[in-house]
Order: sequence, then C-alpha cells, then structure tokens
Amino acid sequence: MGMQSVMTVKITHDQKLVGLLSVFSTDEAAHFSAADQGLLLGLADQVAQAVANIRLFEQVNAGQQRLRNLSQALIDMEENERRNLALELHDQLGQMLSTVKMSLDMIPALPRAAADGQLQRAGQLVSDMIARVRRMALDLRPSILDDRGLLPALLYLFKSFEIQNEETVTFKHSGLGLRFPPKVEITGYRIIQETLTNIQRHAGKTDVYVNIWVNDQALNLQIRDFGVGFDPAVSLKGVSSGLSGMRERARLLGGELVIESTPGKGTTVTATVPIMIIQENA
Repeated sequence: MGMQSVMTVKITHDQKLVGLLSVFSTDEAAHFSAADQGLLLGLADQVAQAVANIRLFEQVNAGQQRLRNLSQALIDMEENERRNLALELHDQLGQMLSTVKMSLDMIPALPRAAADGQLQRAGQLVSDMIARVRRMALDLRPSILDDRGLLPALLYLFKSFEIQNEETVTFKHSGLGLRFPPKVEITGYRIIQETLTNIQRHAGKTDVYVNIWVNDQALNLQIRDFGVGFDPAVSLKGVSSGLSGMRERARLLGGELVIESTPGKGTTVTATVPIMIIQENA
C-alpha cells in the first residue's frame, strides 16, 4: 500500500534551515490534524536543538584541539629559542671569551710590540661580542620596536638581514607612520622575522619583497621570495613548525595568515592583523 498523505515541517536554528522532518500515512481515511501538526512542530524543535548541540559540541572539541596544538607549538617555540640561545652562548660567545682571556693572560710575557698587537686582537673580539649580544637581544625582544614602533624596527631588521645574507630586501609600505597596540606590532614583527628566518634557512639565494599597508581595519603584510619553494600542506602538518606558529600568532588577534608556495617557484606569505590605531608618531 502506498503513501496517502504527508506532513512536512522545517527544522530551523537561528533562523536557518537545517533540515526537514516528514511523516506520512498509508491510511486513505486518515488526515493529519492541527494537534498532529503541533506535535510534529514540537519534535522539529527538539531535533533542531539536538542538531545545534551536536554542532556546538564539535566546535568546542575543535577549539580545544586547536588550543592544545597552540600550547604545544608555543612550548616548542620557547624551547627552540632557548636551545638557540644556549648554542649561541656556548659555541660563539663562550669561545670568544676564552680566546680573549688567553690573549690577556699572554700579555705580561710578551714584548711591548707583541703585547700591543695582542691587546688589539682582544679589543676586536670584545667588539664582535658586543655586536653579537646586541643581535641576540634584538632577536629576543627588539627594544627599538617598543621605543620607536614597527617601521624603524623593520628597517633595522631588513638591514641586518641584507648584511648577513648578501641579499636585497625591497620594502614598500603605506600607513606605517603610526603606532599600533603592542600586541599588533610584535605580531607583525614576529611574522616577518620568522618568514625571513625561513627564507634564510630554506629558500636559497633570493631577493625578498616585502609590502605592508594599513587600512581602517587591519595591518596587512606580504612577504615574497623566488626561492626553492615547498609544499605548505606538508610543512604545516607539524604543530611546532615556525609556519604554524606564525598562523597562530595572527589568529590570536583575530587575523589570518595564508602561505602560498610551489616547489621551484618561491613562496608568498600574506597576513592580516586587525588593528586599533592609538596615536600618531611625532
């Protein structure tokens, strides 16, 4: 026996259609009453609430997983920074200090001319150590960023990158003559710093193009190179990677970061960070 009558009601949540609930009868004499319709509407409301609860549960689970991934990524980033700092202190500064000490210890036993030369070499080593300490301080927390803002800090960063790598950074910007909240400035700076570090380590010899522009809503960053490239889907699988850390930095402020790369064709990193301008530079 076929279906003789059908009653269908919408399942809605937040004024959006999420499904349909239908009942049917095979009795030719049966007709759905107003009470039947009320009952079906009540069931539809319960189904809508159940669907909403399931979606909310999935969103909460996804959010918790992202928080766990972010926490692990931050821990890994902190440990990597500590490891790099320890290696720098031990392998570079430690050896240089030992050399300076040996040079100074030898001076009393040397003729005047040789002693003067030894003092000059020790002085040069001390100057090199001062430069290294300044660079380490810049990597840890650039004071110029706190004192003068994002633009001067980036100019200093690009100059250091060019000197260290003998590569050119082409920098275009609009609207950076303003101060932004500290979290916005440090996020923009770290994204660019990490991108330059990745270029230095993996891209090969390549010029770098940086474009930054500011509108009423966001600080927009784009860093492009024409190096060896990579597969972002593979690199982003590791939650502790620098790429994941950059993306999470942007997301924490309500922004986003997109990485486009193809093996052999270079990489483009584009980030948007919401802002609230607080004052103009003098």
